[in-house]
Amino acid sequence: MDIEKLKNEYAVLEKKYKLSTFSELNSSFDIEKIDDDTELLAKNIRKIMMDKILNSVSWLDMLINQMNAPRIYQPYFRTMSMKDKENLIKIYDQLGALSLTSLSLEIDSNEKKECDAIKEIYSVWKSVKPSLIQVIDTIRIPPSTSTKKERNYFG
Repeated sequence: MDIEKLKNEYAVLEKKYKLSTFSELNSSFDIEKIDDDTELLAKNIRKIMMDKILNSVSWLDMLINQMNAPRIYQPYFRTMSMKDKENLIKIYDQLGALSLTSLSLEIDSNEKKECDAIKEIYSVWKSVKPSLIQVIDTIRIPPSTSTKKERNYFG
């Protein structure tokens, strides 16, 4: 779909349902990637938004349940505190609730319900985004441990 046409169609939904601006949603969820004309614009936007949410839920699940996590995360796991894990679970629960809302819309959907979900998804995303950024920063540069490594002779 042409970006200008998409913006115009979105403007109708934005005004009717008091949604966030196109640029706000697009900067967080890349909604401009809707590539076909559709009568179900709100549903397509919600689905694109949920792609990011579900990817985040999957990533958080890996951090919480570390059994098969890639080795790149091991330094973080060694320094993760209970507070860190509680924070991850809190974010996971918030985003997981969105996935259940979205699932119910796959069964029973209309434009108003879809737009209500778009508002909820964006609101929750804005609230958890700073915590997610903090987690990513901590993973990239985990806090140093206070235990000293003992030197052993391997000769």
